[in-house]
Amino acid sequence: MTVKKKIRPLSAKKRKSIIDHAARLFLKKGFGAISMDEISEAAGVSKRTLYNHFPTKKILFGEIVKLEWQKVSYRKIHKPHIRKPEDIFTAIMEHVLKTMYSARMQNLLRLVIAESDKFPELRTLQAEYGVEPLIDDFSSYIGYLNEQGVLDVDNPRIAVAQYIGLIKECLYWPWLLGVIPKPSEKHQKEIIQRANKIFFTYYRTR
Repeated sequence: MTVKKKIRPLSAKKRKSIIDHAARLFLKKGFGAISMDEISEAAGVSKRTLYNHFPTKKILFGEIVKLEWQKVSYRKIHKPHIRKPEDIFTAIMEHVLKTMYSARMQNLLRLVIAESDKFPELRTLQAEYGVEPLIDDFSSYIGYLNEQGVLDVDNPRIAVAQYIGLIKECLYWPWLLGVIPKPSEKHQKEIIQRANKIFFTYYRTR
């Protein structure tokens, strides 16, 4: 009978080092151009250690995306915030935009866009760890506002996608693609307020 060797967990410091070195290499050369051997050498760990904890590049890249999105320190939605839900929406989107405008997130998203034709799993990881948790949180809050009679939304996930689209199509995607300079904080607030007005005018219970 073969006894499986127990894998010792990486220290938080060593794990962070591997992820940071991998992120640096991916962002510099692209996902497809980097091998696991290069990552293990850059991070100063053996290939066995690297593969024990991150069996594939896809898993490692997923950790990078996950950690970047965990830095979105928006104010979590705590019930019952029903008197001024617009303020909650505004606080969330201000924090989301702040993170997405960061150089690291900008480079990460450009990498996903550039490499996703060859590696469609990158889009999946970006959605799973980036967009979906945000939509889930929003949808749950909208469901609560429905229950309280504040909103009348038949499909919260569609409503959230509409709301976020109103903001990102004006403020983020044109900037990421180099069409416009980074919008000022004043302009960001104006666009968020307009999105709030459109959303709550349509969905607020009459």
